Amino acid sequence: MKNPVFILIFLLAFILPILGDGGSPSNKPPILQSLNPANFVIEREDQATFVALAKDPENDPLTYNFVLTRYGKEITQSGWNSNNIWICMPEYEGNYETEVFIKDGMHAGTTGYDESYDDKKAVTFKVINIGSFGSGDFIREGDIQFEAGYLDLALMNYEKAIQLSPGYAAAWYGKGNVLANMKKHTEALDCFSESIEIDPSNAAAWNNKGATLVELRRYEEALQCYNNSINKAANYAVPWSNKAEAFLFMGKYKDALTSSNKSLELDSSSAFSWGINGKALAALGRYGDALISLNKSIAIDSSNADIWISKGNSLKKLGRNEDALMSYEKATEIDPSKIEAWLGMGNAQISLGQNENAIRIFDKVTSIVPTNSLALKGKATAQANLGHHEKALESFGQAINLTPSDAAAWKGKASAQNNLGQFESALQSYEKVLSLDPSDLIAQKGKAEIQNKLGKSSEALASFEKVGNSDSTDASVWKGKGDAQLSLSKYKDALESY
Repeated sequence: MKNPVFILIFLLAFILPILGDGGSPSNKPPILQSLNPANFVIEREDQATFVALAKDPENDPLTYNFVLTRYGKEITQSGWNSNNIWICMPEYEGNYETEVFIKDGMHAGTTGYDESYDDKKAVTFKVINIGSFGSGDFIREGDIQFEAGYLDLALMNYEKAIQLSPGYAAAWYGKGNVLANMKKHTEALDCFSESIEIDPSNAAAWNNKGATLVELRRYEEALQCYNNSINKAANYAVPWSNKAEAFLFMGKYKDALTSSNKSLELDSSSAFSWGINGKALAALGRYGDALISLNKSIAIDSSNADIWISKGNSLKKLGRNEDALMSYEKATEIDPSKIEAWLGMGNAQISLGQNENAIRIFDKVTSIVPTNSLALKGKATAQANLGHHEKALESFGQAINLTPSDAAAWKGKASAQNNLGQFESALQSYEKVLSLDPSDLIAQKGKAEIQNKLGKSSEALASFEKVGNSDSTDASVWKGKGDAQLSLSKYKDALESY
């Protein structure tokens, strides 16, 4: 007699591949071949007829569900049935999408398949003809299109509303919003002003006018608009956060902090408000507190690259360079065009001693923006750290050509020249630094050291004394001063300096 265990294993090996996960191993799901028509135009209240063609390998009976959406919102659907033809009648003008779903009842819901369908296709079409629309209809359509991101269509509808009713404040307000999103700020400002002229009580219009003025860098006027918005709606948090942003741009960081705190009192769920609050705290040097606010902003909305950059900046100020680097990297993942994030990455890498990586990052920046002097200066610093002083000198020179008044670039150039033994040139560069920033003690000290090397002991002594008057704790300054005094045969003074 054959072994029963062997027989069972044999049967299982034969049967299981046939059954498969869903119990129908040889049955294949249906495939949608086409959905027609597509990209067509009909008049409002005309019928639109759609035909779906599908193929099922086993000729299983199919069911279909057609879904009509407008600007991402479902309008109606056919419901699951066996009819592959669907007729609908769109009510309003605009862009529509029809999507058809199919299933044969053998796969949907089983392992490896979607819960509700086996395949799908979509087509778009447009409905035209304004019919008997009134101003309110056009405004409503404009609002829907604006929210969906169809700015051209939204603008067209707001303009039609204005043509019918020039005194309709909401139409001017809507048009202003569209133009502001199109970056047409001067035109947007005119629209908000017109809306406010008709209805001065609209707090949102005052706020958005203020935001537009900020884009035009007319900050004082913007603040007046934000104050008007606040006066119209005392519990409206948005103008408070926008007011804080305007103060930031104006360099009034304490006022920015006060306004952002007020905004958060009214609405603590605003990522924007927490972000502005964090930026204000960082500008005041309160980097630890800034991180708390910036992290709260990120917890609400982690997709804002600027907030990640601000977080990186605060972390770097606290000496947490590895964490700063991760924040900058996150910013570049969200928006690779953020040059500030790439620069932050490079500078953090320099602080971590990763100078080769930093050079690659700065090269990436200059490949995008060849005239970015900050990238050239950062690259030069990394090259100097690696002892590549000739390359550093060249890079600092390129940065200076772009920004001749950059004292830090001149100082870097002077250091490179010093390391290359180009003492006369280094002295001239340090003098250039001091002409740009007379309070730069590092440049004054560098100048004094070069003067000592060139045997200009009297000049060196005078330069060291200028540094010592401001910083008497730097031992290298006292040594340099002593060297100059020794060269001048001022032995007693030199002894005191040493």
